Amino acid sequence: MIAMTLLGEVSVVQGCISGWAGWTDRPGAPVELFVWFDGRFFGRLLADEHRPDLGPGGGGDGHATFDLPVPRALVDGQAHELRMADGDGRMLPGTPRTIHATDCADHVLPTDTPSDGEDVVMLAIARDEGRYIEEWIAHHHGLGIGRFVIYDNDSSDGMAQRLGGNPRLAGIVEVVPWPAGAFDPAEGPQRPAYRDAMSRLGRSGWVAILDLDEFLVLKHDSSIHSMLRRYRDLSGITIPWKVFGSSGLAARDDRLVTERFHYAMPAPLTKTIARQMLLAEPIMHHHSMIERPIADELRRPLYVPDRGPVPSYRSAQINHYFTKSREEWAEKRQRGRAGMPRGAPGFQRSEAQFYSHDQCIEFDRWIDRHAWTTRAALDRLFPGHVGAELARHPPLLPGTDRN
Repeated sequence: MIAMTLLGEVSVVQGCISGWAGWTDRPGAPVELFVWFDGRFFGRLLADEHRPDLGPGGGGDGHATFDLPVPRALVDGQAHELRMADGDGRMLPGTPRTIHATDCADHVLPTDTPSDGEDVVMLAIARDEGRYIEEWIAHHHGLGIGRFVIYDNDSSDGMAQRLGGNPRLAGIVEVVPWPAGAFDPAEGPQRPAYRDAMSRLGRSGWVAILDLDEFLVLKHDSSIHSMLRRYRDLSGITIPWKVFGSSGLAARDDRLVTERFHYAMPAPLTKTIARQMLLAEPIMHHHSMIERPIADELRRPLYVPDRGPVPSYRSAQINHYFTKSREEWAEKRQRGRAGMPRGAPGFQRSEAQFYSHDQCIEFDRWIDRHAWTTRAALDRLFPGHVGAELARHPPLLPGTDRN
């Protein structure tokens, strides 16, 4: 039996850790790497990006590279130790190594900034989502979204107070109180909140309307701005859902949502990122536009919202964490649906919806490519966030034993 050897290299240039990894006996198979800074587990990544100069002597088919922005916390004038290893503890060649502050330019968030008038604002309505909203904001801020308008629909978990009392969110997050008296109870809170937001958003740039269990995933772009530049001629672009189930988890744990659930199924529904100046009325999935229909990433117009083309997942998707764990599903049912009046038929989701959405037929880890910008944004905006730590039993630092 031939011993398996981990090949590769790592370098640090202009605030980014990059390199490649491959196995001698499995050319072309992507390597999952675990990362430690100063003996503290930071996260994991998949070395699967393409570099044409890598061949059989290195990365097999060339899909073996990785990039990792240096965490902001390391830009402190001190030296830090970097270790990278595979799941069996084999160290990546070139590590351990020392990372110096001079290597650590402050590049933890996308450097691809919007041009004039092309900024993106995120609009959402939420109730009792305090456990999840910090990760959701950090993830999308890491993609380049600089402003969030969040309607608080009578939360009782202190969500609005924590956001409003966080000085790091000044100029980034606006919380709008949205109690029961602010809208017609026969219509429910969601669509009236979206209409009210029209006066707050302005008329330039783009607006994305997502729920707190929906995460935008960009498969090839470094930021949302670089993606939207390709669609300047459109009134809006639809992004298809991937519905993520429970992944067999019964109980909540301390990991981030995006680290816990990796099994999904395709879904016909989409969400839309629209040009504000052409937006007549924001609606949950497909907005009413002043002119020109919205289209998907292949520029196929969507004239009838419930009869769209087969979804294309080439460049982007919305990870819809519909059920989460069994425990969290029970809490979601209790909260009810934001788009319906309280007490109306269907306000509380049926138990059958758990099973219809828990169809774990695909293994999907695309969102892992945003793990580093999400963690960097958490460090910057929410340094005390519980989910910023790994779960109860993180991988061991190579060369140590679990007590």
